[in-house]
Amino acid sequence: VLLYKNIEDTQREIIERLADVIETSYGRNNHTQRMIKICDILGRAAKLSEEDLKTLCLAVPLYDIGKIRISDNIMLKPSSLNKDEMLEIRNHTEIGYNLFKDSNRPLIKTAARIARDHHEHWNGKGYPRGKSGESIHIFCRITSLADAFDAMRTERSYKKEWPLEKVMDVIMAEKGQQFDPHLVELFQQNIDEIENIMQCFSSKS
Repeated sequence: VLLYKNIEDTQREIIERLADVIETSYGRNNHTQRMIKICDILGRAAKLSEEDLKTLCLAVPLYDIGKIRISDNIMLKPSSLNKDEMLEIRNHTEIGYNLFKDSNRPLIKTAARIARDHHEHWNGKGYPRGKSGESIHIFCRITSLADAFDAMRTERSYKKEWPLEKVMDVIMAEKGQQFDPHLVELFQQNIDEIENIMQCFSSKS
């Protein structure tokens, strides 16, 4: 049992450190930890099994792994992206999927799915494959909402941090559009705990 736990803890640390290297390159300090914690809150609220919750929280740090092959000129651009740059950055979903898709390990297969589908929208207008509703795996729907919240609530190279009220207005407007409506309700119910995570793992710390 102790050996198994040691292997699992080592696996988790390697994944999280790899994700941290990628994210800090783009000035996103503590982003990985915030994503894990927010996904954990949403996963518990959505009544995921303990096994599924563990898998989600282990895999989610790798959701943006495809960005390692996107030019720094785009990733660090201090202004809005043009049409061609937007098309290029969208490729990170398929890049991440292709990095992991051939694995037979359940965790890596899950990471591949999340990497590919975390920009799919509930209404079918997302990318890369235009999936909709519950055809988008619950892990990907949770990651999508957590990622969007974190992106709006933190400072990025191209924008300042948005106030919580403005962020929640956007999320509520996208209920049933970009985001799973049930997950939005759960998010709203747990916003105090989620906001506490944002303060504990501030991007400025």
